[in-house]
Amino acid sequence: SFSGSSNTVKVTLTDTPELRNLKYVYLVVAKGDYTGVKMDVETELTTYSFADGKLNLSDENTGLFRVKVTLPDYEAPKEEAFVKVSSTADITDGSKYLMASKKSDTEYYVAYKKDNDYLRATTVSLDEKGNIQKTEATEKLAITFIAGSGDYQGKFALKFDALGKTCFVQSPTNVSAGVEYKGFFWFENESNYASQDNSWWTITVTDGKAVLKTKEFMLWGEPTGRFGEVTFFKDDGYFGVRAPETDAEQCADVVLFKLQ
Repeated sequence: SFSGSSNTVKVTLTDTPELRNLKYVYLVVAKGDYTGVKMDVETELTTYSFADGKLNLSDENTGLFRVKVTLPDYEAPKEEAFVKVSSTADITDGSKYLMASKKSDTEYYVAYKKDNDYLRATTVSLDEKGNIQKTEATEKLAITFIAGSGDYQGKFALKFDALGKTCFVQSPTNVSAGVEYKGFFWFENESNYASQDNSWWTITVTDGKAVLKTKEFMLWGEPTGRFGEVTFFKDDGYFGVRAPETDAEQCADVVLFKLQ
């Protein structure tokens, strides 16, 4: 029997249409019992591999082998991108999103780091399709939406891995005149977030506008009948939580881009 590696033989076929009918490759090998055989067929699009089960070289008395090669249809690899979310149906468990706000027709502000308990924004450009390209840099900005259950059915927790250990973005207990109705976020770790009411957001998307609604605001332990939502504070350049009383002129709509 033979043990070891063989040399590589490369043949270039310039008349590519012939491959539709020419489906045999001939191998000349020294007599022996071969195992672990693999043949690669490299094309301009991809490389197809044929292994032991399709290469019968076990006959020790044969030196010329004809191998039938059928190349499967080529499936181009899917190019993922962050695509703007248009409806609530696009909000799904375990998916990754960019929290964004429109800067111009070609650029968006995207949340990227914690800054005094707000989420500071950086500018990201759209591609020719109106998407945000998936790159190593943009993937680091992604927030994973985690669906709740039980008392939190229909709500989502926001896991922002770029923030480190306290990566779950929570709503504040209240947003009041004391902070000029500009609320900041709270943050929690993996071990404790699930049982805390303010970890869970009600998320709806209508005509591209995303509303990430907080739990009911409390004052001195009593419910206020008021709710907040995530907004982009234009003059400050960061994402935070607005109250019903927040000056609308200070706020810009939030949109989401989903990795798909």
